[in-house]
Amino acid sequence: MSKYLGFIHYIMFDKIKFQEKIVKEILNIAKNKGNYNIEKEVDKLGTIEDGKLEDIIDSDNIHAWLQKRVELVENRFAKTVALILKDDTDSLEEIKGLLHNLGKKESKPSTVKEGYKLISSKFLDGMPCDNAIIILEDTEDLLSFKIIIDKHSNFWVKYDVMNIYWDLRNEYIKGIFDSSNYRFNKVDDYLYEIGRK
Repeated sequence: MSKYLGFIHYIMFDKIKFQEKIVKEILNIAKNKGNYNIEKEVDKLGTIEDGKLEDIIDSDNIHAWLQKRVELVENRFAKTVALILKDDTDSLEEIKGLLHNLGKKESKPSTVKEGYKLISSKFLDGMPCDNAIIILEDTEDLLSFKIIIDKHSNFWVKYDVMNIYWDLRNEYIKGIFDSSNYRFNKVDDYLYEIGRK
């Protein structure tokens, strides 16, 4: 693995920070209800550093440093949701609404390809060489893609919230396409489409 930071490393760190932002927003739901213990429990896993990547990364072990943060933020996301739902199962709809509203704040895509690139820029689906997602159809009016390798479920299953990750992710994506000329559609568990409305 290269000892020099490249574009892909910054992309991965941006995705880590994006997911940590979601974690913080969900933790706010618990805190707004007077529950500060959930954040303390989640922080026992470790926290994501603030700052510029070049200032905080271990430049002698770039890949391992990033991989550790990917695993940490995935665990933080899953544990946060699991603990909140353990206290209050009704919070799931509130969390979904939060994700949907965060998605609505994104810039609206002007093409289906742009919509797909926006989705790809947000979620920790591995490195491009992992081929975790493949595009099946790519035309001006329709782009369909399939999740080949689920990089998330192994984190969520250990907190007994296996199916929730994809529901939350899809709410965020639906928010992106609200008030746009395009729609996001789940065809089956791992097959999705972006098309014209």
